[in-house]
Amino acid sequence: MGNGYEERTEYTGEPIGNDPRLEACERETGFSFDDRDEYVRLSSYQSAIVRGLLDSEGVEVERIFLLDGVVVGLLARFPKSMLAIKTPRKSTATGRIVSGALRTKGIVPKMEGRFRPELLESRDRERG
Repeated sequence: MGNGYEERTEYTGEPIGNDPRLEACERETGFSFDDRDEYVRLSSYQSAIVRGLLDSEGVEVERIFLLDGVVVGLLARFPKSMLAIKTPRKSTATGRIVSGALRTKGIVPKMEGRFRPELLESRDRERG
């Protein structure tokens, strides 16, 4: 592929990170569905979202994008019934979105020991 990514259809435990070639504003997450679809299609280049989705039951991986052996992107789908639009939260930190909204509807299970949103919040506070 011209962007330098290796593409796979299965996650086999590789580390998850950000593509160092992308600026923060280029690491996006987007999803789409229409009235006919039973599934939400989602693509993400944000490591917290990718990690949360890969750790979730009910999420079907369509494509994983790797750069130098590190997962930096994901194309996946999950049932629309797992999607919830909630009231605004105090924090806009990506880790809070994954651990809150997605976990509420069962997309992201509790990940004892693997994912600690409080560490992301602490990092975000330090960055200002």
